[in-house]
Amino acid sequence: MKDIEEKLRLKKLDIDNIEIPEDLEVRLRNALYLVKIKDEKAPHKFDWVLRHNVVAIAILLVIIISGLNYDVFDFYGKKILGYDQISSGSIKELNELGRGQELNKSYKFKNGVEVILDGVMFDNNKTTIMYRILGESEDKIENLTISNMKGLFKTYYIISGHGIIGNDKKEIIGIQDFQPLSVFDRNLTFNISSNSNDISNGEEGHISFKINMDKAIKRVVNSNINKIIESQGVKYKFTTLSASKMSVLINGTIQLGAEKDRKLFTDIMNGTQRTLRLELLESYIKDGKVATEVIEGGMGSMGSDGNSIQFQYNFDGLKPNLKSLSLNVLSTDDMRIIDKKINVNKSTKNERVVQDTEELLIKEVKKEGVNTVVTFIGQEDIIFDTALFIGGRQAIELESKSKIIDNKGIKFLEKTYTFKGNAESMELMFKTLSHRIIINKQIVIYKG
Repeated sequence: MKDIEEKLRLKKLDIDNIEIPEDLEVRLRNALYLVKIKDEKAPHKFDWVLRHNVVAIAILLVIIISGLNYDVFDFYGKKILGYDQISSGSIKELNELGRGQELNKSYKFKNGVEVILDGVMFDNNKTTIMYRILGESEDKIENLTISNMKGLFKTYYIISGHGIIGNDKKEIIGIQDFQPLSVFDRNLTFNISSNSNDISNGEEGHISFKINMDKAIKRVVNSNINKIIESQGVKYKFTTLSASKMSVLINGTIQLGAEKDRKLFTDIMNGTQRTLRLELLESYIKDGKVATEVIEGGMGSMGSDGNSIQFQYNFDGLKPNLKSLSLNVLSTDDMRIIDKKINVNKSTKNERVVQDTEELLIKEVKKEGVNTVVTFIGQEDIIFDTALFIGGRQAIELESKSKIIDNKGIKFLEKTYTFKGNAESMELMFKTLSHRIIINKQIVIYKG
């Protein structure tokens, strides 16, 4: 009996995850139209169908949806070759399964540089383009700018991207993430421009291709979260989560307790910026057992329209056979840019990193054999990193370790770095300082 109940539960999950194609209405109308035409030629044979249109539509709906439920009947193709080194996580795994759409479209600039679109992978959260740039020299292939993608109904802007250059400096292999596609756009144009100092300066390239919606990575979880987590007088409202085997996207808004806090989220260059640290946990069936893992990613972005502040967080895709999904709100980090260099030597002791504050001190600098050991002491919640320069060159960091110490009931952070090499005069470089406030609250998103 339990086996039957489990099978019914899993079938319900499959049905819940079904997404109706946007052209379904047209296809149903066409199907019914064909039935009516046939009925005119054979009035008695299809008479029951015509008198029971609702039943006919329901039957056709089941047939069509069953054929288009991509989580049940996935469309597999060929692996897009050449991207093992640059891809990772769910993109790499899905490509291995042939879940991307091959494109094989290109544009050649007047100076001989060629841009090739090898493939595309897409879901409800983003559109990922796999591309190559070929040319005679490093200078030529690097002087290109990827602008956007355009469809009939909207323009799609870049979310993120990365690439690597080949050993011969004549090829770049890249992956570029764009905004998610509109359901109405099938024909797209990938736009690039040349900044080279030759015949192609200012030249614009356009590569057109058609999207095959059968290759879409279908959504597994679509949740209206509507949960609020409060910290330091600020309310973080998590509104929606959209998840597929390709990616997870979390959206939310920030409700300020005081207007003076707005610059914490919108003005990084002129003060402190506050970021929210999230962790996404999934449990799934692996080899007959429940496995729980942290999903890679957690890259966040914020934007403001002058009134409200919105945030988005991107994570890697889900594993198959999902059992549960939970969001851990870990902490907030208040970060500010200090961009500072401090001259140090073996006599340096208790020197402030930031003038007029004792939030972080260089406790001591000492020589240990051929290495340099630098110890810092700071406020318990402080987060920082540093680099040591010897003779103008950055020294190799051999080790870093931290511990919390107690001094008369007050807790401090003590952090020690060991660098390779030493000299009479050296420099410590600091870019940012952050203070972390722990939250540690969990939101359960999904339970199967």
